[in-house]
Amino acid sequence: MSNSQLNIPNLKLCQKGPYRLEGTVFLQPWVGYVSQEMRRCNIKEGTDGHIPLVIGEMPEEQDEDIFVMPQQVVAYEYMVQEAKHVHDIILAHIFKYYNESEEIQGFREGMEHYEQIYGPSDKEMEPILPDITSSEQLKSLISLGCVRLYDADEWQSMVCYGFNSWDVAHGLSVLMLRDQVREIGITAGEL
Repeated sequence: MSNSQLNIPNLKLCQKGPYRLEGTVFLQPWVGYVSQEMRRCNIKEGTDGHIPLVIGEMPEEQDEDIFVMPQQVVAYEYMVQEAKHVHDIILAHIFKYYNESEEIQGFREGMEHYEQIYGPSDKEMEPILPDITSSEQLKSLISLGCVRLYDADEWQSMVCYGFNSWDVAHGLSVLMLRDQVREIGITAGEL
């Protein structure tokens, strides 16, 4: 491990599956979130804010070492120090995406079509896409599942926030450069 990794605590090399560095990061604003999938698995208490962290990835072990780039350390420090600010920006964008995106509208239309053919879904089951009127209501729909640091270029690093969401198969990702959302959706950042 290089000296720059000492600035990101608790990293270890993962050699199962993709070759990468893994650790955890504590992000206070994400404490207490309980995604629909968590509730379906009878997990009632929310997340504790300790989020898996992934840095670098190669398909298999290489002769080269995986190491943390200085721009990834800067991105990590910003993510931790500005956690509340970034949290609020992400929630605002997810709320807008949830209420306005073509992906979500298509999913809702698909559910309506399904119910026309097969009848109404189980009334005891909570709706997959309930109507929400504020970003605070997302706390019962999503939970932060992973954070990944990407190299954007030699000067800066992007952070991909991966969420457990209403789309159990794909989740939801938000790709950010500091406090700017660069991409949002089921494939943002390919998390």
